[in-house]
Amino acid sequence: MKALILIGGQGTRLRPFTLNRCKCLLPLVNRPLITYQLALLKRFGFKEVVLAANASQPGLSEITRLGKEFSLSVKLSLEKSPLGTAGAIRNAAPFFKKEKAILVFNGDFVADFNLERIIALHQERNPVATIILAKVRNPSSYGLVVMDERGTIRKFVEKPAPEEIVADTINAGVYLLSQEAINFIPAKKNVSIERETFPSLLTSGQDLCGYIHYGYWLDVGSIESFIQATRDILDGRLSREFLLPVKEEKILPGVKIEGQAIVAPGSLVKPGAILRGHVVIGPGCYVDQDCLLEEAVLFEQVSIKKGSVVQRSLVGRESILGSNARLTGSVLADGSYVGDFSCLGETKFSEQ
Repeated sequence: MKALILIGGQGTRLRPFTLNRCKCLLPLVNRPLITYQLALLKRFGFKEVVLAANASQPGLSEITRLGKEFSLSVKLSLEKSPLGTAGAIRNAAPFFKKEKAILVFNGDFVADFNLERIIALHQERNPVATIILAKVRNPSSYGLVVMDERGTIRKFVEKPAPEEIVADTINAGVYLLSQEAINFIPAKKNVSIERETFPSLLTSGQDLCGYIHYGYWLDVGSIESFIQATRDILDGRLSREFLLPVKEEKILPGVKIEGQAIVAPGSLVKPGAILRGHVVIGPGCYVDQDCLLEEAVLFEQVSIKKGSVVQRSLVGRESILGSNARLTGSVLADGSYVGDFSCLGETKFSEQ
C-alpha cells in the first residue's frame, strides 16, 4: 500500500512562522513536523509516499530529502492553485492507479496510530472509506463523526452546537480510501474531503467505516497546539519508536535545569542560565549567563543576551533578544529584534 501526505495548506493558524517556511518543516522539538509522519510510515513498513503540495511551496527539495532519510521512495504531486483536501487527493490519483486503497494523512498531526490494525479493519470491512477518529473532551470546534455499534458512520456534524453533540469522536485527519472514493472526487476542483466528499458519499448510500484511536493524537495546526505538542513530547507521551532520533548538545556545568530541556547541537547555554519547565533550544542558538528560559521554545540561531527572561514564549529563527529584556506570553516572528531592557507581553503600567 502507498501513502499520500497532504502538505499544501498555508498554515494560517501557525503564522508568523509559516510566512516563509512550509508548515511541515517547522521544528517540533528540533524535528521537522513531517518527520513524525514519515517515522510512523516507516515503522509500519511503508516503502512509497506521495506528497501533495503547492507548486510554489518553499522547501520541497528539503521535504523530499527527509523522506529519503527514512528509506522511503518520495514523489511529488503538485497543484498550481489550491485544490482543497479532496481536490489534492484527486490530483494525485495517477500515482495510485494500481492500488486497491491508499492511506492518506493530513500534514499536521502527531500520533502513535497502529496502522497495521487500521489497514486490517479496512480490508476486513471493505468500505469505500475508513476514517480514523480521535476522542476529545470538547468536539464543538471540530467535525463530529457519529457511528453505530458496528463502527459504521451514520452522520457528520461540522462544528456542532451544544445540542448536537451526541458523541465525542472527531475526524483525526487519516483515511483509507478505495479507488471508488478517489474517483468520486471531481477532478481539477477545490473540494474539501471533510465537508463535501465524505457527507456526499454517505448521502449516496456508500459504506463508510470509523476506527477509534485511543492512543496519543494531536492536531498541530495552531500556535497553542504546537506548544502543547512540545510539552507532550518532552514529557514522553509519544513513544520513542515514533520519533526521529536527534542529537543533543552537552549542557555545561553551572546551567540549572528545572524541568525537561533539550538543546540542539551547535548551541551554547552559558553557566548561570536557568532552563525551567519545558524548554527547547534549536541549533545554533546562544543563551547568555543569568538568563531565564521558562516554558520556552527557540527556533534556529536565536540569540538571548545576558540577564534576559523568556517565559511562555515561542521565538522564531535568527531572532535577537537584547540584554535584560523580558518576553512573556509572546510569539516572536523569524528575524525579530528586541532591544536591551525592552518588555514584550504582559507588561503592566501603573495608574496615575
